[in-house]
Amino acid sequence: MSEKKDSKLSVLKKGNKISVLLIAVILATVAASVIIGAVGNAVDGARKKREQEEYIAGNDIRDMFAKKLTFTDDDPDTDSIQYFLTDSPNYKETGRIEVKGFMLHSIGAAFTNGKAMADQFGTSDFRYAGVHGFIDSETGVFYHTLPWDQQAWHAGDGASDYIGIEMCESDAGYYTDDYVFHPEDIEKAREHTRIVYEAAVKLFAKLCLKYEFDPMKDGVIVSHKEGANRGIATRHGDPDEYWENVKIGYTMDGFRKDVKDYINTKIVANLKYTPIKQILKKYIIHEKA
Repeated sequence: MSEKKDSKLSVLKKGNKISVLLIAVILATVAASVIIGAVGNAVDGARKKREQEEYIAGNDIRDMFAKKLTFTDDDPDTDSIQYFLTDSPNYKETGRIEVKGFMLHSIGAAFTNGKAMADQFGTSDFRYAGVHGFIDSETGVFYHTLPWDQQAWHAGDGASDYIGIEMCESDAGYYTDDYVFHPEDIEKAREHTRIVYEAAVKLFAKLCLKYEFDPMKDGVIVSHKEGANRGIATRHGDPDEYWENVKIGYTMDGFRKDVKDYINTKIVANLKYTPIKQILKKYIIHEKA
């Protein structure tokens, strides 16, 4: 009986050893598969990155991003409505321009409604002025009133090749005959001003991308007042003087910087691939490597 027991125990021990070996082999096979898969993924990722970089090197960056950075009136990020004033003399009587830059205006009236301002400019007998669009100071919505490449009567002949954008102002105050805005509810006036300012930053950032202009380059973005000081625009003080009267601290130097920062942080930073972001950032705002 003892010999039989020993024999059975020997068989069981051998079976256990075989089972352990089988499990070890299976685990090793699984581990090897995981390692092989990881290596394969790494190789595939490196290959795709190399192909992507080769594509960037071999193609014009403008072509690559033509669709991604297209500026259209139905882009939800621009809060923009195409509202061409086809009955206005400005629309009917002016030709195309080669855009040199962008001029920022404020309307010089205690009025917030961008659509109502556009409607006033859009009548068939309104021959006093024209502009490429109005930004509502309660909603931030931009009413795009003329094609970008059409001349607008916004600041005299010297500014005819500039895109002109009007910011509506606040109705929480009034103007006197000396064209000074006097806020009655300063917090409400500042809130309207913040809304329209932030919308203008976003709009001008998209325009800089559209025309591949550096927002910090001299003469690309100017106010009506700066245009007058340069001798290219009629003698107005907007929007600089309006901002001073609202005492909100905005300046044109700050505006240009905010446009540049918006391009970097809100547009370029949201692109998918890091190499593309770096190249596009340098390409658009002409930073040194």
